[in-house]
Amino acid sequence: MPSYVLMTIIVNRSMAKHVQAFCEQQGVDVTLTALGHGTASNELLSYLGLGETDKQIVYLVTTQDKSRVLLRGLMHGMRLDIPGNGIAFTTPLGSIGGAISLQYLTSSQPVKECEQTVEEKKSNYEVIVAISNRGYVDEVMDAARSAHASGGTV
Repeated sequence: MPSYVLMTIIVNRSMAKHVQAFCEQQGVDVTLTALGHGTASNELLSYLGLGETDKQIVYLVTTQDKSRVLLRGLMHGMRLDIPGNGIAFTTPLGSIGGAISLQYLTSSQPVKECEQTVEEKKSNYEVIVAISNRGYVDEVMDAARSAHASGGTV
């Protein structure tokens, strides 16, 4: 059974349509896009090459193997390897609740009917997704920083 990942791509809004077109060209539909704004510390922003500009966050679910192809393409075609152009990363999915959910999340990607869950994998990193009411972003980011998070995208 293939390993599935959630791929997150954060780019300046002007690049988002190019990223989505590239993913679809590779046979992977984008699951969700959201507007964002960078909130990382200046030191981290400098290191990652991410400025205080408006961002677009692109999410998609794909196999680990396909994510490697996408990451290589994003590095070479979209130049995400150059500071200031954005960042892309994958998060292993520990489980997906059933074949119907898996089929929905992977859209046109081939999925075997028997695949209902995804094996759990260990990772050195964690991602936290929080939904808050408008006006509470600073409190959410303060809580994240107090837990030693180096930054985030809202």
